[in-house]
Formats: sequence, C-alpha cells, structure tokens
Amino acid sequence: MDALDAISLNGNGRHVVGASRSSIRVYSIINGSVEAVYEHRYPRNKRFAYYSSGCVSWSPVSDDLIASTSLNGAVMLWQPQVGLLERNYRAHSVAATAINFSRHDKNILVSGGKDGSVLAYDLRQKHPIANYKY
Repeated sequence: MDALDAISLNGNGRHVVGASRSSIRVYSIINGSVEAVYEHRYPRNKRFAYYSSGCVSWSPVSDDLIASTSLNGAVMLWQPQVGLLERNYRAHSVAATAINFSRHDKNILVSGGKDGSVLAYDLRQKHPIANYKY
C-alpha cells in the first residue's frame, strides 16, 4: 500500500483519482462502494525516480483529463479512461507542487512550483503560454 499524496474528484463526483509516490489510481464511487478503475505505476528506475506526484487535479469541465505534478518539475496530463499519459510538460526547474484546471475553459491549466513560478498552459499548445513569478 502506498502513502496517498493527493486526491481529486471528477466533475460529477462519481470517480476519484489518487496520486502517490509510485502511481496514479482512479476509483469509481457507486452507491457507497469504491471500485478500482485503473492504475498506472511509474517505472522503477533512475529516469523516473522523481515522477512522484505531489498534486493531482481532475478537470471540472472535461471528464477525460487529469493533470498531476511531480518532484522533477514535470506537469503530466492523463486520459483517465485508459490510464494513458497523454502529455508531459517539462516546465518547472524544481518540484511542481500545485495544479488546477480552469472551470470555464477545458483547455486552460495552471501549475505552480518550488521555483516560484506559476505557469499557464493552453492544452492545444506544446509549451506553457505564460510564466509568472510569485
């Protein structure tokens, strides 16, 4: 069993995503019971040693997107239906610690990190669209 670092509910409250040091897991919450939907485990090697999730967010307007942060500064986008890593932004120079989707536009995401930066993303773009210093 892994220690849980972060959780987020989907828009209708029927699924929850949990993030830990070694995995991202999605559970279905139906009539008071919890049922595993999928699990994505990070590979156990030095290349992925710092992918531990510090924060996770489920898009409130699009059930097909989850974002998570990592100790190596990456911001990752997931497809919850299949557990597929869709995109990996190498954005922060140190640990990315906060993430949140826009409630008004399914393509806008923001992240924060220990480097003092707040990055804004348009998910249709390959790189952050704005960088603010906190």
